[in-house]
Amino acid sequence: MEIDYNLVQRAQMLLTLDHPLSQVRDILLREGYPQEQVIELIDATEEVLNYLIPPEYDENKIGIDILHPGETRP
Repeated sequence: MEIDYNLVQRAQMLLTLDHPLSQVRDILLREGYPQEQVIELIDATEEVLNYLIPPEYDENKIGIDILHPGETRP
């Protein structure tokens, strides 16, 4: 699905102003942006933000290191 560029810009502005994701979603829906696009954008944003948070140690999970071409393991 293509997401309206204006929707993305508005969401970025709201996040820059430190609104939590749930509030950004509510504001965007109130402003009349299509619900399907808003939900997809918020879900994708949440996924990226969760990815950027360092993982916590859990002995029940297996971790992998991702190396880019030319990188060596520290």
